[in-house]
Amino acid sequence: MAPLPPDDTAVTPQEPLTMEHAWAMAVDHFIQNRLQEADQLCGAILATDPRQADALNMQGVIAQRLERPDLAVPRFQSAIAITDQRGDDSTPMRDNLVISLFDWAVRATEQGHVELAEQHYLTLLEIEPEHVESLVKLGNIIKDQGRLTEAIARFRQALALRPDLPVIHNNLGNALKELGDIEGARKSLNQALILKPDYAQAHFNRALVHRCRNQAELKILQNLLPQAETRDEQVHLHFALGKALVDLKRHREAFPHYLEANRLYRAGIDFDMEREVQVFQHFRALYEATTSMPENQETETGHADETPIFILGMPRSGSSLIEQILASHPAVHGAGELNILGRVLDAHTPSPGYTSAQLREMGQSYTTQLRLHAPNARRIIDKMPHNFMFIGLIRMMLPKATIIHSARSPLDTGLSIFRTFFTTGHHYGYDLTELGRYFHLFHEMMAYWERVIPGTVYNAHYEDLTGNQEEETRKLLGHCALEWDAHCLDFHTTKRVVTTASAMQVRRPIHRNSVAGWRRYEQALQPLVAALGDLVKS
Repeated sequence: MAPLPPDDTAVTPQEPLTMEHAWAMAVDHFIQNRLQEADQLCGAILATDPRQADALNMQGVIAQRLERPDLAVPRFQSAIAITDQRGDDSTPMRDNLVISLFDWAVRATEQGHVELAEQHYLTLLEIEPEHVESLVKLGNIIKDQGRLTEAIARFRQALALRPDLPVIHNNLGNALKELGDIEGARKSLNQALILKPDYAQAHFNRALVHRCRNQAELKILQNLLPQAETRDEQVHLHFALGKALVDLKRHREAFPHYLEANRLYRAGIDFDMEREVQVFQHFRALYEATTSMPENQETETGHADETPIFILGMPRSGSSLIEQILASHPAVHGAGELNILGRVLDAHTPSPGYTSAQLREMGQSYTTQLRLHAPNARRIIDKMPHNFMFIGLIRMMLPKATIIHSARSPLDTGLSIFRTFFTTGHHYGYDLTELGRYFHLFHEMMAYWERVIPGTVYNAHYEDLTGNQEEETRKLLGHCALEWDAHCLDFHTTKRVVTTASAMQVRRPIHRNSVAGWRRYEQALQPLVAALGDLVKS
């Protein structure tokens, strides 16, 4: 075997280094965690013979340990291709790549890099199409992006391989619920519970699509609660019991379950109200810094596009109802809660505020990404509630956008938040006193926007909309420069994806059952009443 060229890190001048010797030294370096030296030796081996699959595989493992998937993936793939062509067993190398891709995808998801995670799962599934756990996790990622048809296909693909796994039936049921197939959701969730009768999360999800009808159904949940071993199981079961008791109109018995569910969940999260105060202050200061820049006072700012309709405010305030009404208009697409605005802001660094060029670029970037959801729609709704934080910047980025504030009684809104188990965020909502304090921050912020940019926001009141549907719907459409369309009155028949906690409610005709619903729990809600103070009258 021809000797390798000299390498200062691995070769002695007295003894030519053979391929076998170089590989033995590379293995030794690798075992001793001297990764750079091992990588260099593998490089020298491959310079002599590019088809040394073992060297490529080792380089792939090294890149994996160094958190370099961009290097690891092509090295693993090349090693697999070489061994496959030679008729050798490439299973160990294939396993290395699958394990690495799965690990990277999981961590990318945890860090919020969902696009990267999706890429890793797709690459993994090209190598191993029957990797069930990746099919399920990929389905979860794309479901959370509102791509429900794709997600359902992935879950069903996983079920064809492992119909005995309750988690797949549970996830499929959730996706079907959001798509509006309530009967299909019930069937999937029932199957999850047939396979795993003590599956707390499936019991919770089933409670969202099923009305508890009798004591026997309630007893099943009550019997499971003492057996729940983890805090997560206890939280899901307490929320499910609260919902079941509300279905049976046993409201006084329901609220202690909501209190315990929230107490348990709050104990496991990191939330600091003072940090929230600083966030509110930061975005006010950022807006003021942007408006005070001389160039922004002398020139028009932003991107003049009329496409976006922002519906914002506190969650559980009727925003999904407003979106469903507007999305029933043929010219409007409801895209749900989008993270576009946050990404656009993160991609541009203010110094100290945003320049007019940045604002214009940000507006263009936002609308470009928004258009991907419905290229042919005249208006597109972004219903991310906490965009209220950025109203001033929205006005400067997109001066022709429509901004609608979904307004509702703070006590009814607070009760609805407290009875909702959010999958992400809204950590202020798991303690009644903290929830009241957050309402003050919110109301102060909305008052600030009205003071500095009066008339920018249209206030759509839940109580008015449910009390006088047609008149308020006409006002809403008029404010959005949309002609009247009677389909907006029959919003509950509109077939569209709804991924929020209101997925069930917006598929029913308008009603006033929840107006002043807080009075059923008036005594238990006293900590919220006290924290709200004067806002109770709002």
